[in-house]
Amino acid sequence: MKNLHQSSFLFFIFLNNFIYMHTPASPLNRADLKTLNEAISNKNIPPEEKLELLKQFFLRLEANEEQLIRFEYMLDLRSAKRDYLKHKTGCEERLQGLKIQFKQIDNRIIAAEQKLSRGIPDDLELMEKLIAEQESIVFEQEKLNAAESVLTEELSTVNIAYGKSLERIEQMLSNRTSPLDSRFEVRLAKLELVRRRVLMTSKVAFLAPLIAVPVLADFMWSLLTGHGTLTKNHGILSHYIFFVVLILFYFLLAERVKEVITDLLASFHINKSFSELEALLKLNQETVSALELQHQLSLAEALKDN
Repeated sequence: MKNLHQSSFLFFIFLNNFIYMHTPASPLNRADLKTLNEAISNKNIPPEEKLELLKQFFLRLEANEEQLIRFEYMLDLRSAKRDYLKHKTGCEERLQGLKIQFKQIDNRIIAAEQKLSRGIPDDLELMEKLIAEQESIVFEQEKLNAAESVLTEELSTVNIAYGKSLERIEQMLSNRTSPLDSRFEVRLAKLELVRRRVLMTSKVAFLAPLIAVPVLADFMWSLLTGHGTLTKNHGILSHYIFFVVLILFYFLLAERVKEVITDLLASFHINKSFSELEALLKLNQETVSALELQHQLSLAEALKDN
């Protein structure tokens, strides 16, 4: 039953590897880290496969970082658009108010022209009122024209500022995404370097027990029988115990010893990389949660709408 469970787990890991090798990387979550932790704790999985799994999970973490960058980009766009529409709407409302005042001035001009169309009044007081009305109309027109010019210039400034904001946001997006690939390439390169160093070091370290065990066996045999290392006869045949143990060790224990050495050398780097992956995912998720709370918009909704 235990072997069946281990076989099922190994099959799951193999299927997991196959999927990630043939499909775009999907973002990580806490459940994925739990699965990875079980995998790197499994003694039946070689260190090389564990390091390869870590590389794949770091690639998936890159997808999380890309989502966060995209989320921040969308929120920046949303904020810039909201501010732009607020200022633009304010300008347009005031321009609409000016149009109403211009219409009122037009009505006053029409009324004054209608009075003048009946002829110049003989009453001096009425004449003064008409002149005062015309002067008032001219003054109001000049004031409204000046206000319209200011508002038109303000609206133009708002449009230009919005365009610059969009350019700045696009530049920020580029600044965030450009170093992302290189950062994760460095992490993947470190894991690959660890894998190569572990394999190379384990091969060298394996030579120590490969030589030491037969030498020790030969020495013990010499102490017990008087033949071997301690004798004056140093011919090859006098050390047959050394060669017998060497051959037996190589064919019966070599692979297991290599695995133990590799596990010991790799476990530190594997656990360190897992802790780094876990910390980065936690930071990513905390940042996303803070942004969602601040802007009252979930990451899923933002990605769905865009």
